[in-house]
Amino acid sequence: MRRYVVIWNRNARQGAVAEEAKTELLTLAGDSFHETESFEEACRCLDQVTDSDLVIVAGGDGGISGMIHHLHSGDVRPTLAVVPLGTGNDFVRSLGYAPDPTAAIAAIRANQTANVDVVKLEYDNQSKWFINVAAGGNQRKVEDRVSDEVKQFWGPFAYARGSLEALPELEKYPLRLTLDNDAPLELELWTLTIANGRTVGGGVEIAPQAKLNNGLLEVTGLLGESLIDLGSIAASFLQGNYLDHESVFYRRAAQIRLSSEKEFEFSVDGEMITGHEFTFTTLPHAQPMIVGPEF
Repeated sequence: MRRYVVIWNRNARQGAVAEEAKTELLTLAGDSFHETESFEEACRCLDQVTDSDLVIVAGGDGGISGMIHHLHSGDVRPTLAVVPLGTGNDFVRSLGYAPDPTAAIAAIRANQTANVDVVKLEYDNQSKWFINVAAGGNQRKVEDRVSDEVKQFWGPFAYARGSLEALPELEKYPLRLTLDNDAPLELELWTLTIANGRTVGGGVEIAPQAKLNNGLLEVTGLLGESLIDLGSIAASFLQGNYLDHESVFYRRAAQIRLSSEKEFEFSVDGEMITGHEFTFTTLPHAQPMIVGPEF
């Protein structure tokens, strides 16, 4: 009989109010329900699981990606399920169910599984595994202007609005980009996004065509020269066709190698990292996951 192991982040934003989900998971897991205070404590729980277990991670996107990193740094590959308790809850949207604990419980009970891709990132002699999106360039300057109130009012337009507001401080980055075995590209970009999942920032569809199990990453960058160009990109983003904009660089690849003379910063599922040399590699079908009806 499969063992259910629950890792519940009591510090997650919805952790205090998702009592119904918590009660159901306590019933499923019994003594294997672990309520954790820190990432380190959660990792110690993972060190006790086996490939045959179903590990239910209840928390935000950053914690879920952290669990992926910890598992893929080792050899154990249990099936994972995600109960979203964070602010953005983006990853579950690509798993095919609504970003709320009730939908997650229904998906766990339905027990539909799929093997999804994981991304290995190597940068400046370090390695990191993640699952959703790495957004680079001027990301921190934009995020500083996107409060929860702005997200609520502007919805999917919030990050485009934040980009316009931050324009006086933004800078372009000369980048050398190699996609799979193609010839290197010399580009000057405001932003560069490497996406395995579809959304960031609580449902902003930064990579609307992304699929978690196709072995490919979605690569997008902004090439615009001026406020007018970026405003035009933002308008096309709102209309849902920004990938076709002439000032948007868009490709797909299984491996992306990036070189920047300037220090370049990525937000990798919410964790900020910096470096000069980056390699993103898709690990196809590397992680068994519980998925929803829309997967």
